[in-house]
Amino acid sequence: SWSLELAGQHGLLTDVALNSEGTMAATTGDFDGKICLWRLEPIAEPKPEGPTVQVRLHNMLLGHERSVRAVTFSPDGKWLASTSMDYTARLWEVASGKLVRQWPGLEWGSGVAFSPSGKQLAVSSSKGLRVYDLLQKTQEVGQLVRRYASVSWSPQGDRLLTASEVDGKVVVWTINPLKVEAELDPDWVEGEPRTLSGAAWSPDGKWFATVGYDGRLRLWDAETRKVAHRFEKIPALIFDVVWSSDSRQVMAAGASPHVLTAWDIAEKRRLPLPEMPGQSTAVVRHDGRGWLATGNHQMLQISSAADGKLLGESRQTTYSDPAWLSPDGKHVATRVSGLLTIRHVETGEPVLNIPDVGYGNAHWSPDSRRIVYANPYETPKLLVLTLSDGRSQVASRRDLTAE
Repeated sequence: SWSLELAGQHGLLTDVALNSEGTMAATTGDFDGKICLWRLEPIAEPKPEGPTVQVRLHNMLLGHERSVRAVTFSPDGKWLASTSMDYTARLWEVASGKLVRQWPGLEWGSGVAFSPSGKQLAVSSSKGLRVYDLLQKTQEVGQLVRRYASVSWSPQGDRLLTASEVDGKVVVWTINPLKVEAELDPDWVEGEPRTLSGAAWSPDGKWFATVGYDGRLRLWDAETRKVAHRFEKIPALIFDVVWSSDSRQVMAAGASPHVLTAWDIAEKRRLPLPEMPGQSTAVVRHDGRGWLATGNHQMLQISSAADGKLLGESRQTTYSDPAWLSPDGKHVATRVSGLLTIRHVETGEPVLNIPDVGYGNAHWSPDSRRIVYANPYETPKLLVLTLSDGRSQVASRRDLTAE
């Protein structure tokens, strides 16, 4: 089943992901089941003091019936994995937006991560930890049933790291078979919350970092499995943690108040970050591009990792976007943030996505074979789309403004 809710893009953003090339981002929301895919493109001739990165809505993946809590791209960028409060994890094909596979019975999903090889998928939820072999189509279930807030692979792909929301324990797992190798207790401070919200293995494999509602970052020695350093408390609930590619910095996003914080691991100090734009509820970095992708309430923002300068952001839609149902009831056309999409009514799968159509109106022909889209405003455009018989695919596209 699928639902169609087009009032804006998301509620509060719950997660942000970037593909390995830094050309596409994915965002998830707290109040809906939508996943938005965004195309990120450098602007060839940016205006002075203007944005340098264009953030365009590329596709919307529909199917989750409740809030999507986590999303991640596969290492090769071909697949997207998501987990949701609808008790499922799902695998999507990025190019087509099609749902490829789904796994039920997870209760509240909270974390999802591809192995470095891309052949396995780890999912954490309120029912514990599961690892899916994407080639053999098998799964393993961890014997410790806890509510895990996040999951992270070691760089070698032979171990997993989870952080528990309930009892505040860090668990290290071996792979093939999936077994507990160590249960670790952070050095909690008396009177502070004992809830973990995130854990991440460093790219060089020497460390892992944990964060929680106590507002502290803890650096662990991956070999001794002991806390090497407990950083000074910040006045925030920390939700998300990410490493730089050289394993020299850790960055975290938090709320109440919304903050974005970074620490230098070698010097064991908090970095004097400039004030970041917006309210950061999730963060991911792409060191190849020198970018940070952060969730700012309902918007995706791309900023410089060096100085925090805002480079580009998604449009915020604050009103309901329309939908046009074909007379035969087989297709529906929608427009969200300038992206025109035609979908199968029965499955919700997209037939065609056309970005940057602007804010216009659409009309179907009486036989449901053609749809005309007209935008007389900021980017004047008149499109005529013809659907082929039987296959429900767009056979032709005619842009009259180009003639």
